[in-house]
Amino acid sequence: MVYSRLIKNTVKEYTPTWFKTLPYQQSTKPTFQRSPQIVSNFNSKVSTKAFWRFVQRNIQAYPWVWQLLIFANGFIVFSLCYYPWVWAYQFNNKRRSLDYALEQEKQYKASKPQEEE
Repeated sequence: MVYSRLIKNTVKEYTPTWFKTLPYQQSTKPTFQRSPQIVSNFNSKVSTKAFWRFVQRNIQAYPWVWQLLIFANGFIVFSLCYYPWVWAYQFNNKRRSLDYALEQEKQYKASKPQEEE
């Protein structure tokens, strides 16, 4: 007998009678077993595991500490992105500042010949 699909008929109420399915005896049953955990070299170290246990027991256990950590991480990420942009903007626009203009004016007055009255 040829089956149109190789599926196991688990719900007989919804399967039409003309649709041939695989009998239960011919189906292969999966063996459920826990596969070994895949861990990177970094996370397999004892000190790293101890760190994650510390985070779980002492930081995530207290909601206010966890929220403080999330806020601090957000502030750090913002600072790492924002302040380099501000530094680059200020560095590229030093000649447009008031201090630079006053210094240029002072240099111009110093280099200008004295007018006698």
